[in-house]
Amino acid sequence: MSLITELPLEILIRIFRHLPRASLYHVGLTCRSFYRVYKQPSLWTCVDWRPLGSRVTDDVLTWLSCTTQGQLRQLWLKDCPEVTSTAYRLLLEGSPRLTYFSVKGRHHFGLPALFEGTRTTWPCLHLEVVNATGMGDQSLNGLVQQFPNLQHLDLIHCHNIRSFQVLASLIHLESLDLSHNGVKSEELNIIIQRCSNIKVLVLDLCYRLEDSVIETIAAHLPQLRHLSVNYCVNITNVSVLQLDRCPGLEFLALRSCHDVTEDVLEYIASATALKQAHTPLGKWRFWA
Repeated sequence: MSLITELPLEILIRIFRHLPRASLYHVGLTCRSFYRVYKQPSLWTCVDWRPLGSRVTDDVLTWLSCTTQGQLRQLWLKDCPEVTSTAYRLLLEGSPRLTYFSVKGRHHFGLPALFEGTRTTWPCLHLEVVNATGMGDQSLNGLVQQFPNLQHLDLIHCHNIRSFQVLASLIHLESLDLSHNGVKSEELNIIIQRCSNIKVLVLDLCYRLEDSVIETIAAHLPQLRHLSVNYCVNITNVSVLQLDRCPGLEFLALRSCHDVTEDVLEYIASATALKQAHTPLGKWRFWA
C-alpha cells in the first residue's frame, strides 16, 4: 500500500478516474492518502451515479456540490425519487460549469418541482429527462425559462405533457429527442420552423406525427444529419421524397413506416449523404 500512496497526487487522480464513481467512496476510506485524492474536485468533473439509483439523496447531492467546488461538468442520475427540488437547485447553483445534466426514471417529482418553483436561469447546454411522470405543461414552461441556452434536449416518455409548443423558444437547439410522447404535428411544425439549427432529430413512437412534419423538416432544417421516426406509421413516400432537400442527411430511421418503399430510400441515398438507414421492415441498409 505504501508504494502506491507515495505516487504524486496527479498520478493518483488519473488512476482514480478509471474507477466506477459508485466505488470511489469505499476506496477513499482505505487510508488518508486515498481520502485526500477522493476529496479532489478535479476527480468529480464527470459523475455517473446511475448505478447508485435510489441511494442518491439530498445529502449525497449536497456533498457532491461541496466537493466539486464548482468544477462539475457532467452528471447522470437514475431512479432517485427522494431528491427534492431544493437539492437540485443547490446543486445547480453550486455548479456553474455544469453543461450536461441527465435524470432518468419515474417518480422524480423533485425535478418538475424545480422547474415550477424558480425563475433562475442555468448555463446547462445538454439536458436529458426520461420517464419523468411528474412533468406537465407547467414544468415544461419552467424548463424552457430556466435553460434558455440549451443546445441538446432529450425529453423522452413524459406522458403528462399536453403541449410542447413552448420548445420553439429554444432557438439554439442542435439536437432534439421527443420520443414516446404525444406531441402533435402542428406543434412540431412550429418548433422546427423556429429551431432551424437542429442537426439531430429523434421522434420515435410519436404516433401523431404526419407527413406535414417531414415536409417542414425538409423545408427548414437544411443542416439535418440524423432523423429517426421509427413507428410513426402515418409517414408516407410523399413526404420522405422531400428529404432530398437535406443534403447532409447521414442517418434515417423509418422502422414500421410501412407506406415508405425501398425505391424511395434508394433515391434519398443518391440525393443526400445517407450512409445508414433503418428500413420500414426493420432491416439495416448501408451506403458507402
